[in-house]
Amino acid sequence: MTRADPVNGGTNILCGVIYEEYAPSPALRPFVDRLWALEAPAGATDADPVLPDGHVEIIVHAADPFVEIAADGTRRRQSSVLLAGQLTRAVRLSPTGATLVAGARLHPNGAHAFFGLRQHLVTDRVVDLTDINARVTRILRDDLTGRDDRRQLAAALDRTLCRLAPPTPPASPVHHVLRLAKQRRGLIQVRDLARAAGVGDRQLQRAFRDEVGVTPKRLLRVLRFQEVLRRVRGQTDDVRWTEVAAACGFYDQAHFVHDFRSFTDQAPGAWAIDDASLTAVFSALRRSATV
Repeated sequence: MTRADPVNGGTNILCGVIYEEYAPSPALRPFVDRLWALEAPAGATDADPVLPDGHVEIIVHAADPFVEIAADGTRRRQSSVLLAGQLTRAVRLSPTGATLVAGARLHPNGAHAFFGLRQHLVTDRVVDLTDINARVTRILRDDLTGRDDRRQLAAALDRTLCRLAPPTPPASPVHHVLRLAKQRRGLIQVRDLARAAGVGDRQLQRAFRDEVGVTPKRLLRVLRFQEVLRRVRGQTDDVRWTEVAAACGFYDQAHFVHDFRSFTDQAPGAWAIDDASLTAVFSALRRSATV
């Protein structure tokens, strides 16, 4: 592929923020769910929370990296090539200037399959990819340095990861049940996942810890939460939260509000997110649904 072509409706432009998704090459599909690129001028986005979505990402900044803002206000500048682990809570990011960034949105177990990484080691962390695999980081930096076109950047990321990908992903009972969990949008019991995998509950828990980075129960909660966001996409007023919650498997309103707060730090009724925000871009509010 010499140039990435957007999927699912083409280019998405809001307030100068351009976000596109691309299908990965066949060699990457066992590991990568989507490739994406984000471009924005300085000042187009603010400091925004990025919400849990059940995926790990390889991210390459070709312009000014973001900074992470801790709860105490401490700011940490991101590396130019990084791995963002599974999130169990929101992480606040802020641009430092112009944005030109591409990423590989991995399958929930993609970092384990690609790098052999025990994913619980990077849960709720954004780390320099050098700490995971210095060779991959060096090659990505060499191949992507100087790219100033978002689609060429995404295409270069695709080509480079294709060269570096293992020939086949390792066999695991987790792979099948992850697809099942995503197809059900999280509406399935952990015991049913274990049964589908042909393993016991504890064995599935251990496998998820290493291969996914979170427990099966936590991943199902995140998938249901992302389905909530998908259902309110484009709605700005009078969201019928009780109906949305029930449709997404939350039959207890208190349980729904608790989960929503734990992932967003906001109550559903206070939810007001700009479509051009980083929150929207890195969630089902802008991202396409995939299985």
